Amino acid sequence: MPGLIVKKSKIQGLGVFAGRDFKQGETVLRWGNSKQLSEEEAERVPAEEKKYVAFFGGKYIFQLPPARYVNHSCSPNTFVRDFCDVALKGIKKGEEITSDYSKCPEPGMEMKCNCKSKKCRHTIRSGTKIKCIIFDFGGVLTTTKCFPILAERLSKRLFIKKELIQEHLYANETPYLLGEESTQDFWEKNLKQLGIPFQALVEEFASWYVLNQETLKLANSLKKNFRIILFSDNFDALSPTIRKDQALTGLFEEMFFSNEMHKTKAQAASFKRILKKLGLKPEECVFIDDHQKSLEQPNKLGIHTILFKNAKQAKKELNALGAKA
Repeated sequence: MPGLIVKKSKIQGLGVFAGRDFKQGETVLRWGNSKQLSEEEAERVPAEEKKYVAFFGGKYIFQLPPARYVNHSCSPNTFVRDFCDVALKGIKKGEEITSDYSKCPEPGMEMKCNCKSKKCRHTIRSGTKIKCIIFDFGGVLTTTKCFPILAERLSKRLFIKKELIQEHLYANETPYLLGEESTQDFWEKNLKQLGIPFQALVEEFASWYVLNQETLKLANSLKKNFRIILFSDNFDALSPTIRKDQALTGLFEEMFFSNEMHKTKAQAASFKRILKKLGLKPEECVFIDDHQKSLEQPNKLGIHTILFKNAKQAKKELNALGAKA
């Protein structure tokens, strides 16, 4: 594949190295020439080639060169998405491409690690028991995202262009997400000038969402065997309403909101705080979010992640991780 070089690695045997710089989020390597196997075919793979079998998205993949030469690291610079290795951070020319094998292992896999990173786990195993599923709110537990529908509702109510309202909502959202501003502050800075009454904003904020019943059904079925947690980048005007929603209060063991924690999903510290509060290791947790960027920090920490598209797809990927509903 262009931009990649296979040569001797300090980690183990051959490795794949960047022949150019890769930006964060860029696809580094596609598994396009790898073969999908049935469970029976995977079992018949010779012992010396078992290490080239990955289990991802509920499928056994027999990796061919150059994908098979991507070595494991406990501090990887790529993650797997849609059968591709994607840059978890910027990768410089000459740097070895690495991935965390524990994220998509052949079931029953156990191997010694030689990555020598500061976070080296020494032994890599599949089957680390998942204990906790963490759900995002907007776009996962709800049928829509917050600001687009909020803008639409305010537009219909006040006859102001939806696009203009949405632009002003997103313009300075970070301080509000972090709890550094009150709803009053946010309104005065972003929406008052549009002629939107403060009370109209408060009312619409508290009533915009419709819960995704399929996701709720999935979460309820998981609750029998796993700790179910909510973590959302959220706002002062909405988080109290979510806490009081009777459809959610009995479902989640804990609810974490950015405006209360003063940390967002873009900050590793938010996930570290949640792990500490729950007394869990990263590899014991799965985080489900509909926005790829929100999965970057948990990925770096070693938390399993699922990019949410729908409840059926999320259930399938949870099953592949051993978290069966």
